Amino acid sequence: MPAPEPPGPVSWTTCAETANWDVAGPPAERRRDLDVRCSVLTVPRDHARPGRGTLAVAVVRVRSRRQHDRLGSLVLNPGGPGSSGIDAMPGWTAWFPDGLLERFDLVSFDPRGTGASGAFDCGDAAARSAVADVLTDAGFAAGQARSAAHSRACAAEIADRGAGFETDAVARDLDVLRQALGDEWLTYVGWSYGARLGAHYAHLYPDRVRALVLDAPPHPTASWPEVVDAQLDGFESTFAAYLRDCPSRDSCALVASDPQRVLDRVVRTARETPIPSGRPTHDPPATWDLVIRSVLAHLPSAQLWPDLDAALSEADRGDSGSLYAMIDAIKGKTPGRPDADTDDAQHTVLCTDTPESADLRALRAAAVGAVRDHPTFGAYGAWWLFECSTWTAPRAPLPTPTSTTTAPVLVIGGEGDPSTPLAGAQALTRLLGPSAALLTSSTPGHTAFGRSACVNDRVVRELVDAVLARQSMSCP
Repeated sequence: MPAPEPPGPVSWTTCAETANWDVAGPPAERRRDLDVRCSVLTVPRDHARPGRGTLAVAVVRVRSRRQHDRLGSLVLNPGGPGSSGIDAMPGWTAWFPDGLLERFDLVSFDPRGTGASGAFDCGDAAARSAVADVLTDAGFAAGQARSAAHSRACAAEIADRGAGFETDAVARDLDVLRQALGDEWLTYVGWSYGARLGAHYAHLYPDRVRALVLDAPPHPTASWPEVVDAQLDGFESTFAAYLRDCPSRDSCALVASDPQRVLDRVVRTARETPIPSGRPTHDPPATWDLVIRSVLAHLPSAQLWPDLDAALSEADRGDSGSLYAMIDAIKGKTPGRPDADTDDAQHTVLCTDTPESADLRALRAAAVGAVRDHPTFGAYGAWWLFECSTWTAPRAPLPTPTSTTTAPVLVIGGEGDPSTPLAGAQALTRLLGPSAALLTSSTPGHTAFGRSACVNDRVVRELVDAVLARQSMSCP
């Protein structure tokens, strides 16, 4: 692949701070110490053919006025794929350890095709009707037709833009950003999919890494059916923990101390007649699959379980508004970007990154097993198996993320992570070789950095010192 011309230094301008800073940003005392700047990074549309034009990638930088002994930039990615780093920055600065704020510039970006970097929009090709019954021939055909329409629309969007939006392209954009920041090596934190991006960067550029933190990575080698099965197992297990925790939550009285029965009733009601929303945002009535999607989004953080109790109680009384509030969050809607929807970018990146799906007969057999083995979420999650079964655009499957880097890589895995189970972090640590170490967190939920004081301390030490203990560690 020909090397593009090295980028010039980033030209920073004062940001018009959005409403996100008021809602999710740091306390006023800390905010006064932060200088927030924005820029636009120019990257090749096609890294293999740099002469075919460019794309604009939005970047944000936060520098503390208390900064001393600067170590360079710390680049952050919130995951997704499709999530906006610019929208996540206010929340990060609200809790980020002083030990990092005072030594690094915090930098993030909206990856190509997301947020302020030309967000993907595949139109209304994916019909908003309820998900059909995957076990019937008619339901399966309807679901496949809906998926095919969505995939065709996203493929057309890719063709119109004449660019790739796969993880490989974003990792190469990340190296352009590193150079433009003036950093000889990359210091990086990625959560969830952001961990996959960081691992691929280490695969491409092993000699350009200073230190990486890869929190809650997806499994690097599992097949798509294996990923889906592990996630459904994780969510069923976490839902069982949510039910067991009911007596300790005052909010559980809102669902008569029986959230399982209330959820079953809400899903049954939504199947028969979708549930209206009382929000003044013109939400369509909530179908049963939207109910389940919202529940799944609440489960990975026990801090959200009281909110789930309240949302289920509200839906049981005929108002799906609070369930929709969580749907907004997972779609990336924020006060500063109320129309955001990361679903199309996520679908595009995922399907481009993955190999051709197994044959439909095998997937349908797996779907039958998913419904049989996962009583609460199987009827919804079985459709995940077919996420990319109708994808027709070119694919660029990610290689196994091995790396020869000698820089420290801290991989974090959660014992109770339903979204990216611990086995993924264990496998990635083995693949990345002797410079990688696993930190196992017992903090329930998805990702750990930012939610565990023990994990935070370990991350600060690794990123500041760029020296990693060569053994597994744990944070109770």
